[in-house]
Amino acid sequence: MAPSLRFGLAVTTTPRQKKMLTDALAGQLETLNQSYASLIEAKLILDENGKTLTAVINDSGKAFDLSVALQEAAWPTNLRFALISAPPAGAAGKESTVREKAVKTLLRVSPRCAFHFDLPAKSQSEIGMAAALVQLHGSLTAEWTEARANAVRSYRTHGKQAEVAEDLGVSQQAVSQMLRGARYKELENAEGAMREWLSAPKRTTLWPPR
Repeated sequence: MAPSLRFGLAVTTTPRQKKMLTDALAGQLETLNQSYASLIEAKLILDENGKTLTAVINDSGKAFDLSVALQEAAWPTNLRFALISAPPAGAAGKESTVREKAVKTLLRVSPRCAFHFDLPAKSQSEIGMAAALVQLHGSLTAEWTEARANAVRSYRTHGKQAEVAEDLGVSQQAVSQMLRGARYKELENAEGAMREWLSAPKRTTLWPPR
């Protein structure tokens, strides 16, 4: 069996953000590395300037999930991402080379691009649709309040509104209202569509989201 492709993920802040990436993610990288240990082949690390984060992952299908986790950890600081494919071996497959390529790819594209996909198996029309879906996802989180952000983070951890209510010290009705306000169902639909598309090399459409 041929070895699987690997993928490089690079992350930085969008223009005019008040916080450096290292401050926005302060104290959270180790938790993320542990939570996504089965996905992350070479752990999330910041560059020496604290401006760019990179990782090497083994499954493109879960790349957007990791990106969502990073964005929610950094909220309200907005992030931008690049995902590239890399060979499993050889000079071009070295960890340092994959990280470097991912960073170069991210810095080369427009700062207005929230998520750039450099995936040869995907058509340009598919990538365009994926980029639009990322923008939709971002527009939903842009409307969050701190309470909504906390409710979403807690719900992703606990999965039950009653446990979120206990975690946040509020009523279950308040949790339900915060999740509706955060447009959690729409976020889940967008994330599911991205996950399915990224997992299927020959998929020709992102729609309909489930």
